[in-house]
Amino acid sequence: MAFLELRGLNKIYGKNHVLQDINISIPEGKLISFLGPSGCGKSTLLRCIAGLETVSDGKIYLDNKDLTDVPIQKRDVGMVFQNYSLFPNLTVFDNIAFGLKIRKEAKEVIARDVNEMLDLVGLTHKKDRFPAFLSGGEQQRVALARALIMKPKVLLLDEPLSALDAQLRKNLQNEIRRIQRQLRITTLFVTHDQSEAMAISDIIYLFNIGKIESSGSPIEIYMSPKTEFAARFIGNYNLLTSEIFSELTGCRLEAAYLAFRPEVVKLSEPEFGDDSYFFSAAVKEVNIHGNFIRYVLLAGKAEFSMDILSDLGDPLLIGETRQFAIRKDCVLTIHES
Repeated sequence: MAFLELRGLNKIYGKNHVLQDINISIPEGKLISFLGPSGCGKSTLLRCIAGLETVSDGKIYLDNKDLTDVPIQKRDVGMVFQNYSLFPNLTVFDNIAFGLKIRKEAKEVIARDVNEMLDLVGLTHKKDRFPAFLSGGEQQRVALARALIMKPKVLLLDEPLSALDAQLRKNLQNEIRRIQRQLRITTLFVTHDQSEAMAISDIIYLFNIGKIESSGSPIEIYMSPKTEFAARFIGNYNLLTSEIFSELTGCRLEAAYLAFRPEVVKLSEPEFGDDSYFFSAAVKEVNIHGNFIRYVLLAGKAEFSMDILSDLGDPLLIGETRQFAIRKDCVLTIHES
C-alpha cells in the first residue's frame, strides 16, 4: 500500500513543461532515488513534495492525507539541501536543536533529543563546534540530524553529497543508508550519479526530460534497461544499431538497438560455442580504472567498450587485433526512447 503517492503531477513554468504526468506510489520505510541528468525535473519534483514549489496539476498524498495545498510547515517532511544551509553563528548542538526551539519544546526534551541525534550521526564530540570548524561531511551530518530531529514522515535529500570528494561520498552513502534503515524512515534521494543510486536505493526512478523513463530495483534497472536513454545512462551499456550489430556479428536481430555491457565482452576462447556471437576487433584505446581496464574496440563502423579485471593476464595493446565473443543471452533488444 502506498505511503506517499503522486498522481498525475505536472509542473509548468511558462512554456516549459518541467514535470509531465508523474505517477509514483512509494511504500513506507523505503529509500527511493530519483535519478537522472541535470535539468530532468527530479529536484523540482522533490521541491513540490516539500511544498517549496506549487504543482500546476495533480495531487500529492502522504499517509492518506492530501498534501497538495498544505503549507510547508504542516507537511511533516524534512529536507536536506545540497549546500547544507547551517546557521554559521550557532554550534552543532544549537543547529540541530533549532526546530525544537521554534516548536517551544521543553529544555530537557531538547537536550535529550539532540544528544540522541548527535549519537546517531557520530558527532557527540563536536557538539560545541561552529560549522566553520567542521569538514564538509560533518556539516552534512549536522544538516541530516537537524532534519531528522523533527521526526518527519518523509525525509527529502536533494543531491546532498554532490559537493564532497569521492571517498567521503562513499562513506556518507553508507551512513545515510544505515540511519535510514535504523529509523525506517521513508526517504527520497535525488542524484545524477547512477553508481550512488545503485549503492543505496530500494527503488530507483529514472527521469528524462520531465518524465519517468523507467523504474525498478537497482538490479532491474541495471540488468534490464527498456529504452535507449536508460541503456545509455545506466551501466555504460554499449549500444549498436541493428545494422551495425549485423555487420559486426553476421547475425540480424530485429530491434532499434542491441545493447550489451562492457564486462560481457570476452576474449574468444576455444570452448565458446553456439551460445555466443564472435567477431574481430582492434584495440583503439586503453583506459586504466584501478581494478579494471576499459578497452575501446573498433570493428568497421562498430565502436564499443570492453572491461576486463586488471589482474587477468597481460593487457592488450593499442592497435592489436583479436577475436572476441559475447554470449547471446547477454545481448538485449532496446526500443527508442
